[in-house]
Amino acid sequence: LLACLWLLATDDEIYSEIYFPTPPTRRPIRQSISYKAELNDTTKVSCGGHSAPTCSQCPQGNGANWCNGECAWCDRKQDCMDKKTLCSSCAPAVATDESSCQALNLEACHWCPQTTECSHVDKYCPGKEPMIWKPPEPEPWFSPPNPITKYGKTLSVVLPCGSEHAFFARTVKSVFATTPPEILHEIIVIDDYSDPPLEPLFEEDPADYKLKFLRSEQHQLGLIDAKHQGAEAASGDIVVFFDCHCKPANGYYEPFVREISENYKRVVVPTITGLDVSTWTETSRPQNSATSGLSKCYLTFDANFKWFNDDKPWVPIMSGGLLAISRDWFFEIGGHDQEMQAWGGENLDLSLRIWRCGGEIVYAPTSFVGHMWRVQNKKETKLKYKLPAEKALGNRARALKAHAPDFFRNKTVMFPEFQEWRENGGSTLDLSSILNPLQHLECKSFDWYLDFFSYIYRDDGMIPPEVYQLTPDGGKTCLNLKGETKWGGSTYTGDKLSTSPCTTIPGLQAHNGTQYWHPATRNEQDKCCNSLKAWNTDQCIGSGLTTGSCKVHHSVISKLTDDGLLQVGNQCLRVDGGALSLGDCDGASTWTKLRPFEPQEYTLLSPELKEKWSATSTNR
Repeated sequence: LLACLWLLATDDEIYSEIYFPTPPTRRPIRQSISYKAELNDTTKVSCGGHSAPTCSQCPQGNGANWCNGECAWCDRKQDCMDKKTLCSSCAPAVATDESSCQALNLEACHWCPQTTECSHVDKYCPGKEPMIWKPPEPEPWFSPPNPITKYGKTLSVVLPCGSEHAFFARTVKSVFATTPPEILHEIIVIDDYSDPPLEPLFEEDPADYKLKFLRSEQHQLGLIDAKHQGAEAASGDIVVFFDCHCKPANGYYEPFVREISENYKRVVVPTITGLDVSTWTETSRPQNSATSGLSKCYLTFDANFKWFNDDKPWVPIMSGGLLAISRDWFFEIGGHDQEMQAWGGENLDLSLRIWRCGGEIVYAPTSFVGHMWRVQNKKETKLKYKLPAEKALGNRARALKAHAPDFFRNKTVMFPEFQEWRENGGSTLDLSSILNPLQHLECKSFDWYLDFFSYIYRDDGMIPPEVYQLTPDGGKTCLNLKGETKWGGSTYTGDKLSTSPCTTIPGLQAHNGTQYWHPATRNEQDKCCNSLKAWNTDQCIGSGLTTGSCKVHHSVISKLTDDGLLQVGNQCLRVDGGALSLGDCDGASTWTKLRPFEPQEYTLLSPELKEKWSATSTNR
């Protein structure tokens, strides 16, 4: 019976009846590249952090600060205008050459000799960027023991491309060159409101590359929706999501096909390396990809994620851009949340759906994909997708509230950036688009997820049973970070130690501050703990009087010893006249715990899980 159901499920209507008792609403997508219809039906423009019927209505009395996204501010007319027409509408005269374009004195405009027009800098100018393409190098390791066709699986590679004019064709060619024709079913480019459109710029016959173009004509869908639309259009067995600036290496596909053939609920993440787009060559390949390289992330309670490496096969949280997933499994768990906008947070939601509802995410150390990283001083790597901050924050809130509601209500909202949900605990968030597709699945609790990854949340000190202040003088001054007081782990990478008057605000009532500490990171025995970490931050005590971003295995030992010394490496922390220094441990300052308490994240664990962790953990 099950075999018959699976065969029937190749029909979309029957598939929906089997897997979705209440099918999630999905936006229609154009299935043929011969049409130029828009993918979504919306009459608003993106102003950056909000939307409006027209660009002129974006500011709402707030001037240029509220004129972003698809719009740009015209100082001369004190008006918000469409970027496409800014350089003509805002200018006092029509520019006919480079000098007259520069004479407009509009920073957002540039002269494009290929199109002989003065246009907004976001508009692509053909020929400005080098279009060097190099085929991938041979991989000495790659010698599949069996023909890849034995698995009987095909790949649909989905590339969401929002104004990726300089890179989309090279990415398409790289995918085609490295994927055997017998398993490459199609390459789908989602042209997300690129100006000009991408399809006419592809110089070869798309059919020669098994290439299809789908385009949003009037508005940018955003990365999340673009990827979901691509999966909707895909008809291969396995959907591979790559960013539109990637170069997969030879053999990248082999672990994708093999692992998913063994378990259709298994999602595979490659080793993400670097890509020099000026030469189109891969960079930064790790020497030992089994324990290094970029593939794995874990969830933090400020609804974010942090990269890490270890020797285990599991990936707690995907970064989201590069992955392979069975098309059946993607839609069985509901795909991407269609209420999320732009990009950010969808990786948290999808990862938690997979793990909680019967799937798994594994790391493929022999699958290498070169990826262009955004570099601040390199214009060619500039972010093409507009990311309204409030949209990304809302996406992250949706993910945590849906999968860990108690943690969201009692922990996540304590971080300053989530304060808008502090009073209502997120009750205003309609999560039906996430939860409804999961009703037919036997999804496990968030406690189960934390326990499965106990080597992170318990052994890495992510959920400490106790946090406390550290004082060298009976409670007058306390140890803290010198420069940072805001909670969260993504705003800074390093700090310095300092002391200041001890706060008397109970830790459970605080919303910021760095005077509370707890043991964290794994020691040589792979158990907690090896370092002292500032609570609700990403900072662990490092060498000297500095702190740095905590690593799973932190290299510098820092701890409060049984006799009250604050040891950092082979030295101890001293206080002399209010100044901190490191020196010999003999005669060093004595530190004591002050106002210890059980933090929310530990209180929220079930009694059974607390008992289990207490029985298996080492002395903290």
